[in-house]
Amino acid sequence: MAFALISPVAVLGERKHSLLEDLSQALNSSNPARLGNLFIGDQASQVKVQYRNFLARFSDLKWSVTTSTPLKNGRQVFDVFVTGTRNHGGQNYSLESHQKLLMHAEGSHIIDSEVITEHSILKSKDSLLTVQLQVPDVVLTGSTYDFDVLLDNPLGGSMVAGGLVELKQFEREVHLMEDIDLGPLGGGGIYKLVQAPLAPGSQIWGALIVHPDGLISITKRVRVVEDKAYLSF
Repeated sequence: MAFALISPVAVLGERKHSLLEDLSQALNSSNPARLGNLFIGDQASQVKVQYRNFLARFSDLKWSVTTSTPLKNGRQVFDVFVTGTRNHGGQNYSLESHQKLLMHAEGSHIIDSEVITEHSILKSKDSLLTVQLQVPDVVLTGSTYDFDVLLDNPLGGSMVAGGLVELKQFEREVHLMEDIDLGPLGGGGIYKLVQAPLAPGSQIWGALIVHPDGLISITKRVRVVEDKAYLSF
């Protein structure tokens, strides 16, 4: 995920659209204080620190906040998109990130939050490489599921390496996961069968693909539930 601050739960009434506009404008302002003013209590300080750290890592950031399809129980879902760039080791990388969130507010302040799904892709900026991420957003506790990352570009004679690792503590920032053990990818992507934990919550994965035409770093949150009723939104 690109930026954990936005882990906004249902905004009700006429204030909803105004608050979304305020949040979008604050995120695009590059002003931590302005963003923190939208949150209540300890959240405000935490958000400002996270946002400031994120701004230090990425530039040319553009945020968008829109409403999405409500949950089956009627709670409103919001989409948060962010794009940006980062320089790391003398190389430039582009960021694309998406979160689906629930956001609860009173008046003009956000008081509670919950992330439903999220993923981020960081890749070499000038690379034409693109990937398809085929991973479920929600799985049952203890189940096995496919984690597939498909390269859209034909491999030809290129040698490609990649790896996948579960992130025990999601740092809520996008970075290059250089400590992932890499192996050759003969099928044009990463194809792994992974297992969900026995307890409900979230599982965070980090994937890395290294190609002669560029590098792609991916983070993906998978929601883990114990009731089949929550497998779909």
